Amino acid sequence: MQQLIQSKYTFFTTQLVYIICIIFTLLYTLISIKLINMAKDRVLNRSYHIWLLISPTIAFAVWGLAVPGAPFVTDSVDRAVVAAVALFLSFILNLLNEAFVKQ
Repeated sequence: MQQLIQSKYTFFTTQLVYIICIIFTLLYTLISIKLINMAKDRVLNRSYHIWLLISPTIAFAVWGLAVPGAPFVTDSVDRAVVAAVALFLSFILNLLNEAFVKQ
């Protein structure tokens, strides 16, 4: 399937797909934040923590580079480093979630 798409659309690469996914994820996050801020005045009585939207966006971007066949990481040593960074970053983001969202 990938070869069929790439034969018709030569500009359609894995790097482009990754960048498009990151852009759409960022746009979705920004639109969600805007909608939540607009709804805070009308519907939401409690404070909604925007960090709960930003944290998964960061994790998605890093984990997208850590999976096998990632578009920007070609060397096996680089893949190991990116995977370790992704694990560490997920741990740190989880700690920050606990720090930012005190319930």
